[in-house]
Parts: sequence; structure tokens; C-alpha cells
Amino acid sequence: MVELTDGTSINLSSWVACCSPNFAPEIVNISTLDDTMFDVGVRYFNLVPDIYRDKTGWNTDFIANYQRDILPIIQRISRYQWVSNVQSMSSFCSYIFDFSDPSPENAVNRQQYFSYFRKPTIYTSNGIKGESNTLFSEDHVPIMPLNSGSNSVNNVNVEKFLTLNETQYFLLSQWAAGKFINNPHYKPYPHCLDTKAAMGNCVGLPLSPGIEVTWSVLNPAIYASPYHIAQFGSEEDYQMSGLSPSRDETEDRKKEKDRGCEPGDLTKRMAIPWQADFFNCTVQYVNFTDPSRNKDEGMPVPPTYYAYWWPPQAPWDVLTGDLTAEEQKLAGTPAGIQVNYLRGINSYIQMVREWSSLGFVRNQNSTPTSDQFPYFTETERLHDKFEFYEMPISCASHNPDDAETTIPIWYLKPEQKVSQKYTESLRIRVEEEMFKEITIAESQRQGTPRSGRKARF
Repeated sequence: MVELTDGTSINLSSWVACCSPNFAPEIVNISTLDDTMFDVGVRYFNLVPDIYRDKTGWNTDFIANYQRDILPIIQRISRYQWVSNVQSMSSFCSYIFDFSDPSPENAVNRQQYFSYFRKPTIYTSNGIKGESNTLFSEDHVPIMPLNSGSNSVNNVNVEKFLTLNETQYFLLSQWAAGKFINNPHYKPYPHCLDTKAAMGNCVGLPLSPGIEVTWSVLNPAIYASPYHIAQFGSEEDYQMSGLSPSRDETEDRKKEKDRGCEPGDLTKRMAIPWQADFFNCTVQYVNFTDPSRNKDEGMPVPPTYYAYWWPPQAPWDVLTGDLTAEEQKLAGTPAGIQVNYLRGINSYIQMVREWSSLGFVRNQNSTPTSDQFPYFTETERLHDKFEFYEMPISCASHNPDDAETTIPIWYLKPEQKVSQKYTESLRIRVEEEMFKEITIAESQRQGTPRSGRKARF
């Protein structure tokens, strides 16, 4: 409750999601949670009627702003290179033409650029429309965004590759058509900037199930208003009757009092612990030839394409940044080499125990030119926890002629068993406190939460 100076008070509510650490806090996804909530607000809550109205749909006369609506997408694409290795994305942020030029002479360039983005997935009574199951353009260029889609893991409602959300795609289409201005002094959209800042570092797409929250945030049924998650029940209700985890909060209920989320609903479909999904779900082998199938007997149907999930949240390919002889001796690498971010963490249990030994990906350019000339490297990794070894290929082939070629491997030092004993006792103690029984309504006692996406290959 907020009490104003005139004595009146306003009851407000907020939601907190407990999530995994952000190991690359200066790099965000192409579609953030802010983008997702903005899209829901635009299409279902009349947030910006100049863009979209329920009865008339998209306003193709809307004038987008390059600085507000387009440049953020390009900048996010440009920073993927620091946490992943997707060479084909580089053309989309290399300024091969003036992206900010709305002139008719530049139209061919803008329209060609736009043509390399997939049409968003739309569910209709006649089936699924869009290009989420398309990998290549007609000229054999992988189309954008080059991430896994929200369902590249099973054969129900298949979405193999990522698309922009509908509002992002519409704004990009206006840009391609030349219906935009380039004004850095733009008017922000009508929603709370504090909320935007909080949501802007979280994953908005893909959601399978996600990192911080899951696909339920795409559904207008859980919202009371734009950016505002509706609350089902009250604190008093939870104390008296308990929670109901098997209740489907995304059902479109007619009565307002029956809508919304209980505590835990936003994250109940996520991995437990978070380290499991983080370790298992960084890259995905995605079939690109059969629109109806992803897997056969639990394995990706060949042929497949190597796609990332959400590299800003779960880095995969990073540059080493150690600059002293002592650091490099511990690391086993020179500075400036691309390495696997999770190297040395070789199992789920090791990820649970040693996640805090991983580094952070940070921009080493701290001058005013840091945005124009970033240099992101891995920092603060606890190298002394790991052992490094150059393994000859002959160890695998048993051919002595292969002994002169090696591959680097990392693993936890044996003495880590001491710290593992400590962390195991700490884990048990934390779980005793964190996983005390939550009161569940008796009618829900046999229920289980609706499953999210299955584990990925």
C-alpha cells in the first residue's frame, strides 16, 4: 500500500521471480520479456491504439521511430557474437547500408533486410501460420532470428526456429516500407519505465520453458492490465486454504475474480533446480526438413541445424580475457581465444555445486565509446577450481600417429571433493529451509502442475 501526502492510499501489488544469475548482464536477447509484455499489451489491452486496435488490427499508417523501435533489435543482434558463434548473423548488424535512412532510394535495401526475418507464428482455427519452421530463405541464407524456436523439442505445436513477436515484426515492416523517422528525442510508449527496466534483461522469446519465466506470460488471461499480472486469491486465502498448483492460470475465465496467478505460477513449469536447464539447454540440434516433427524416439530427426537457445542468459562461446601470466597459467589459455563457457563443468551435479565458479561476460571498454566499440570477455572465472589438460587424439583412436594433435579438456580438480562435502551439507541445509512443505488446498492434493516443455537434447 502506498500512502500519499494528502492522506489517501493506493493498494498496489508486485511480483518477484527467483531466477538464475545473469552471467552476461550487458547483453540481452533479441526479444526480451519487456518486448513480450509490450506485445501482449498492444494486441490485447489497447496499450498503443495508434499501432493496433482490436477491431481494425494493425495500423499500416503508423510511423515508427528508428531509435526506439528498430535500433534496439539491431544492437541486440550485434552483441550475440560475444556469447555465441553465429557468423551468419553478422550481416544483420554490420551497417552494410544506412539503416536509419527512410528515403525511397534506400527502400530496396530495407526490404531485402526485412525479407530475411521469419513471419511470426499465429495460431488460427485453420492451423498454424508463419515461418517458424523455415530455416533458409530462397537464396539459401539462414533467416532471422537464428535461435531455436519455442518448441524444437517435441512433435506437438512445432515451432523449430525463433521469430520476432508480432509487434516487433510489425514495427520492422513499417521501417522496411519507409514509414519511420529517425529521432533520438522520441516519446516513450505509455508504460512504466521502472517495469521496462526490470523486464528488459529477462528472456521474452523463445520460451521452452524459458529462463526466468515461461510461456504463460504470452497469454493475456494472466494479466489485469498491461505489464500487470493479475492476482488470483489473496494472502488470507493462501493461509487458510493453501495454493492450487495444478490450476491452469492461463484458462480464459469470464469472472475477473477467477483470473490471474497465485504465488509460484509464473515459475512452476521451470527446471528445478535452475542449474539443470542451464546445463542442458544452451544449444539445440533442430531438424529443418520436416515441419511436423522434431524428434523420433527422443532424438532429433536428421538432418539438423545447430541453433542456440538464449545465449545472453546462457553463454556458450566466449572470449578469454586473462591478461597476466599467472592467470593464463591457471586458465590454460591465452587471452582472446574463443572457448566454451561451461568448460570444466561436465555433469548436472557439478553444475549444481560449482555454478559460482563460472565467470561473467563483461565489456572491457569502459570509455564513452563502449557502446560503439565493445570488447566483451570472460572475467572472474575461478580458474584455480579447474584442471586443464591437452589430450592427444591417440587416447581416443589408440593410433600412435594421432599423438601429435591434441584437444583441450577441463575438469574440476580432485581436491574439490573437500568443497563438495561442504557444499553438500550447505545444499541439504538450504533445501531444508527452502523446500518446507507449502500448504496446498485439499482439492489440489492429487494434482500436478501442467508440464512445460520437455528436456532438450
